[in-house]
Amino acid sequence: AEGPLCQGLRCHITSRMSTLWKPALWLASQALERQGLRIFIAAPELWTELCEEDWGFAYHLERWFHRLVTDHLPAVLTSLVEEADYVYVPHCSMNVYLSWKQARVHERLRTNFNASIAEHGEGDTLHAEVLRQVDKQYLASVVAPAALSSSAAQAC
Repeated sequence: AEGPLCQGLRCHITSRMSTLWKPALWLASQALERQGLRIFIAAPELWTELCEEDWGFAYHLERWFHRLVTDHLPAVLTSLVEEADYVYVPHCSMNVYLSWKQARVHERLRTNFNASIAEHGEGDTLHAEVLRQVDKQYLASVVAPAALSSSAAQAC
C-alpha cells in the first residue's frame, strides 16, 4: 500500500512489519539485515519491566533499539561474543528518569498539595535532582557494574 507515511516507498504490510511503528523503523531493520551485522547482548537482565513502560513517547532510543534487535531482527543477534560486531548493553535510563521524576512530583504534591510544580521546561526544579539520581543510582550503580562484569563488554 502506498500512503503519506511511505513517502513514495512501497510499504508491504505483513504480520512482522505491522508491528513496526513507522516506515523508518522498517527501513532501519532492512539496512541492518543487509549489512550482516552481529550483535551480542551483554547483561540482558538490565532490561526490566520498567523499560517496557510506555510514557507516551514513541521514540525513546533505548526502547526503539531494544525492540528493533530483539523483536524485529533476532537474526542479527548472536549468543557467541566471538561472532559479534557489536556488544549491546541494554538500559532504559529515560524510562527510569520519567518514572522517578513522576514519583518525586507525586511525593511533593502529597506533602504540599497546594504546591504548583512545573514538571517540564522553565521552573522545573526536579529535573537536575532526578537526573543526578539516575546517574548515581541507576547508571553508575546498576548499569555500569553489570556491564563491567560482562567479559563481552570488558573486551570493548
